Amino acid sequence: MSAWVIPPELDGERVDRVLCVLAGVSRREAAQLVEIGQVLVGGSVAGAKSMAVREGETVECAVQLAGDRGPHADPGVGFRTVYQDEILAVVDKPAGVVVHRGAGWKSATLVDGLLARFPGLEELWRQGALDPVRPGIVHRLDRETSGLMVVGLTPEAVDCLSDQIRRREVKRSYLALVAGILTEDEGVVEAPVGRLKGRRRDMGVLASGRPAVTRYEVLQRLGAGLDRFDAGLTLLEVHLETGRTHQIRVHTSAIGHPVAGDVRYGGPTFEAAGLRTDAVAAGTVGSAGGPGFGGQPAPVARIFLHAHRLSLAHPVTGEVMEWGSPLPPELAGALAAAGAALAGGHQPGGGSGSQERPSNESPFSRSTAVKTSHSAGSTSTTIRG
Repeated sequence: MSAWVIPPELDGERVDRVLCVLAGVSRREAAQLVEIGQVLVGGSVAGAKSMAVREGETVECAVQLAGDRGPHADPGVGFRTVYQDEILAVVDKPAGVVVHRGAGWKSATLVDGLLARFPGLEELWRQGALDPVRPGIVHRLDRETSGLMVVGLTPEAVDCLSDQIRRREVKRSYLALVAGILTEDEGVVEAPVGRLKGRRRDMGVLASGRPAVTRYEVLQRLGAGLDRFDAGLTLLEVHLETGRTHQIRVHTSAIGHPVAGDVRYGGPTFEAAGLRTDAVAAGTVGSAGGPGFGGQPAPVARIFLHAHRLSLAHPVTGEVMEWGSPLPPELAGALAAAGAALAGGHQPGGGSGSQERPSNESPFSRSTAVKTSHSAGSTSTTIRG
């Protein structure tokens, strides 16, 4: 008997496609298993291959699938361990690394790397004490996004961390460079996010979607004159109150300021945004040997979105812990070059050039200053679907 818990990104998908993704079987094999009554959803026999499954439901197959290819320990997956104890680990995921297996991605995932680096996690996974596809995973980052993730190293830690996320007690902040100049110093986007009909891998603001709230603060404004994205660039610190798939990317696009490099949601390419593609290509993107290594010309394998701050209560001690991650070198270099190149552009409010923080001031101190100095009179942008 094989069993899987439906992850958020497969919510609403057909049961036959879910089997393809999680078990690694063909669509035909999946359909046949459903037709002969060998597939259960939530403990009941799936009535049709087109049956939609929901996040958190358990899908079971009454036969062991020959094509079942679960995670496996892979020490070649590159990522940085920021913190580790017996209960949890915090890791810094590079862009280009997929968190776990899914449609079109069957190897070299972050999960594979976690199983290699944390033997206790692998042992519990092999004992069946953790999710068979996503052991230890309580939240995700997109392949194109870098930054901090917390991983539960025990079943109890996974449950506790998942509960904290559901109660919105885990604080997650991102650095995002978006197209255009935001004139307000802070804002909130409140709009439901759901899968687009006919484009199941893409998300959008939909009335039928799940509630989603994103808050942002402006850290830096960069000049003008960027081809069709001629309104400049804005560096934001973004705070998630909910964690929907592609939430930041969808919300920034919805207010007319898509993330740089995020062509999927209407953002400018790095070239169109005036960012140094050589700096991005030379960065550490994915695992060794991946696109962009050695400074060779290569397609940009990331967007300008980085999970730079994470705060949560330790599952055992209850201590509130916080970790930070600076911009990866490829993004820091591209941002510095863009700031220098655009240093004569028009700025809102009568200023000119790039409004930057001093070089010795961190994004953390700047974001605090923005919050306090503008809290009394700032305006915010709110969208409700």
